[in-house]
Amino acid sequence: MSKIAVIGAGISGLGAAYHLQKKGHCVTVFEQSNSVGGRMHTSRKAGYVWDNGAQFMVDSYRYMKELMKELGMSEDVTYVNPIQAMAIGNQQIYRFQSGNPFSFFRHPKLNARAKIAAVKVLYNAYKYRNEIDFHDSSRLCSLDDGRDLSWWRSEATDALVDWVLSVPTSTLFFWNEQDTSWHAPLLSLRDARSTWSIYTPNGGMGRVPEALSRLVSVQLGASVTAVESTDISSIRVSIEGKEAHTCEYFDRAIISVPAPAALRMIANPELELGKERTDFLKNTRYTTNVTTIIGYEKAPEQQAYGFAVPSVLNSDLAAIGWDHLKGPNRAPSGQGIAVAMPTHSYSQANWSKADQEIENDVKRMVGQFYPIQDTRLMFTHIQRWRHAMPIQYPGWARSRDKALKAIRPENPKLFVCGDYWAGPTTEHALYSGYQAAEEVLDSF
Repeated sequence: MSKIAVIGAGISGLGAAYHLQKKGHCVTVFEQSNSVGGRMHTSRKAGYVWDNGAQFMVDSYRYMKELMKELGMSEDVTYVNPIQAMAIGNQQIYRFQSGNPFSFFRHPKLNARAKIAAVKVLYNAYKYRNEIDFHDSSRLCSLDDGRDLSWWRSEATDALVDWVLSVPTSTLFFWNEQDTSWHAPLLSLRDARSTWSIYTPNGGMGRVPEALSRLVSVQLGASVTAVESTDISSIRVSIEGKEAHTCEYFDRAIISVPAPAALRMIANPELELGKERTDFLKNTRYTTNVTTIIGYEKAPEQQAYGFAVPSVLNSDLAAIGWDHLKGPNRAPSGQGIAVAMPTHSYSQANWSKADQEIENDVKRMVGQFYPIQDTRLMFTHIQRWRHAMPIQYPGWARSRDKALKAIRPENPKLFVCGDYWAGPTTEHALYSGYQAAEEVLDSF
């Protein structure tokens, strides 16, 4: 039985630890914060329950569903009414069925020319259906030729890009148009289904990592400052704990934190990971978000679980998750809770502002579309995400594929994982953790 360290108790790290423990290894997870889950975290306050980061799961998730079944959670979920909302002007909201690619034919901002162009986009989604695989990004390499979302402006229409193609990609992941690959919209359109099945664990998304943390050894409040191989064929992990600085030795280690933080921990990344993987980490970029939670005495939204603001409206608000519509007992009866997410540009420019200033800004942003008096607000809370979403820039799939196929250093002992290796969802993060665990197993 080998000793393995995992740094980071997000779903990727916990998934890796759980997978290795099932194979008979002794695993310890180190987490610098006082809670598990990372961006898959649920908070609770005065009868309100909200998800600070990841907002929901999709029925097509494979690894998450299998994990929840193992944890005895597969039946303890709520399937959300699949209605989404989109701003089309001040206090103007268009509601539609999510996952239905034909909903945009009824979009009030699309003229006949844009709707005809939409047929071309749907055709491309069908044409490239074998290359577009949610669970296998390597298939995208043939399409990942450097074109960004703006390519569709000449191939389709500006209106189609502004009101349809950019929303499930650039808007909801806080990317800009130049950082969004041209093929990104095709993923959501590949299967012309009448609806997505969207669900959340009862009690919040954080229940999954919370359940995992009860099955593996997790040390909270343990900030890892360095991870490096030693001359005695082991891995030394340096830890700043609540009371002292310590070093522990392991046979293998997995770093499951955002790429910039991982690079800071590793003294010689090219020696440990190889040049190609090190370069991939160095080129990984993230969006930033100052997510603001607002509790309402009366719920402003009664139908749509999610609300998006297309960037063409030049708002500082990107999206809202209406968490009171995502499951039972999410808010006191009749009350509402908004998880409001500003744009990356606003979040980056205002990162150093005090919480109260950001809260006031975001309340004004939300009020532009959902007018409500401050006296009806029950509370506000700020969750700052320095590394909110990894950016899948044009060329990302090819860079990733090159890094994964590169020859590793001889006798590797240090491995990395996280959503930046697979995609910006909890399913991708979990899958990356499993991949890293398999690499560890192969290294013995």
